[in-house]
Amino acid sequence: MGCLKKIFKTIIIAFAVIGFVSVGGPEWVSQNVGKLMENHKNLEQKSELGDFSKLDSEFEIDKSMNLFGYKGVLAEHNVSGQKFIILDSKDVLLTEKDIKSDGLEDKIMSLIKKQRRNSITPSEFKVTSHSTLKAYGKTVPCAKFTAKIKKMPMGNFNGMIAVVESDKKNNKVLIAANQNNKYSQLITQQFFGQISE
Repeated sequence: MGCLKKIFKTIIIAFAVIGFVSVGGPEWVSQNVGKLMENHKNLEQKSELGDFSKLDSEFEIDKSMNLFGYKGVLAEHNVSGQKFIILDSKDVLLTEKDIKSDGLEDKIMSLIKKQRRNSITPSEFKVTSHSTLKAYGKTVPCAKFTAKIKKMPMGNFNGMIAVVESDKKNNKVLIAANQNNKYSQLITQQFFGQISE
């Protein structure tokens, strides 16, 4: 009796599959799944951290980042391996005034010391120069830096840090970095310059 029951279930499933295929089921599924994936991509492109829709395809974005309890975007330039981080700090971590100041190194090291539980925090941080960067349609101050992370095999990094202040009382902290003197300000400008509010 059990064998007959299994055969009957198999026949019903076979008829269901044949019926699904004959009424255009696979096409319907592919169209609707395609629309769902396209809608998800559009939502992802316009997050609360900015509009990433104009970004070149050479940048890969991962929006699921949560760094030190702050929402953020992590991106990478596919060719150079340069990394980009945008942190949405509801608390004001840094200001544009901090970026311009001579005390930036101390401020950064103070923030790093608060995050010692994270194993990849820099053990050294040195500002090498100050300049400006076009980001979110504004020209903002930035500081180029070198940093060393002891717990990584190739732990020497070069990069830049900037802050975009918003009317909404939350600042976006922008960080770009690459290992072993491979940092490019040109790639950084290309990435942040293509993002808008």
